[in-house]
Amino acid sequence: MSIPASFYEEMDRSVSYQKQMGRVQLVRGEYPYAFPRNVREFREAKARYWGLITLVDEMVGRVLRRVSELGLGDNTIIVFTSDHGEMMGDHRMMSKIVEYEEAAKTPCLLRMPGQQKQMIIERRVAQVDLAPTLLELMGQPAPAHLQGRSWAPYLRSGAWWPSRDVSIEFLMFPTVDVRHPLHGRTLVTQEGWKLSLSEVGGGELYNLSADPQEMVNLFPRPEYRTRVEELAGRLKRWQASTGDRVTLNPRSTSQWPVEWIDTLRRMNIDFDRDLNKCWPETGPSRR
Repeated sequence: MSIPASFYEEMDRSVSYQKQMGRVQLVRGEYPYAFPRNVREFREAKARYWGLITLVDEMVGRVLRRVSELGLGDNTIIVFTSDHGEMMGDHRMMSKIVEYEEAAKTPCLLRMPGQQKQMIIERRVAQVDLAPTLLELMGQPAPAHLQGRSWAPYLRSGAWWPSRDVSIEFLMFPTVDVRHPLHGRTLVTQEGWKLSLSEVGGGELYNLSADPQEMVNLFPRPEYRTRVEELAGRLKRWQASTGDRVTLNPRSTSQWPVEWIDTLRRMNIDFDRDLNKCWPETGPSRR
């Protein structure tokens, strides 16, 4: 099993608290990231993950074959998707709960009745569009409160999709204690710019076209302030259009809540000390 290029990166202290805490908890072997703890165990975990993906593929194939056997292919819409992605070692992290691409992106496969050819949609799209798409494909009206827009016209005609930003909502937690979360928002443009802002200030800016693995946070760099302001304006316009009342802090540096700092002190966590500890290649098994 291969090791991701970002596995051994020196994580930038300018990234979100959630990302830093996620890596440190894995290094410390704490719930919910108690496994793996070394490179050998990571390779084992990745192999098992791909084994489960293979199992899912086989089960989806069974569903498709059964739909065909029952003669339902001409009036059945089939959708395969997920509610989140998986870090699986990228940035030396596991699970989800961060706004990295590996965790935020999801699979989305759709088969329409009577579809004659396959299409790969390379545009960035959002799951909020899935409900209005399915309603239109079924000939049903979409309720006025739905925020998404239907993909059906473009799927049917093969026409070029409009250039729309994708907006993502995320929560940040001090630890696995979910009682006091803070909110964040991310904007991803079709050109590949990605901006993340939150209630505690600071932020992250990536050029996904040049840096698809999000290794270099451009947000703190003065030469990108104009870009940050432009994208922040687009994000705020999306908030206004959807009734999103979260206040995104414009501070250039983050100011974590006092209780979060106290949590770090109580758990004897020092990000400067613990964030970029090297992983051993092997270690004792905990099975």
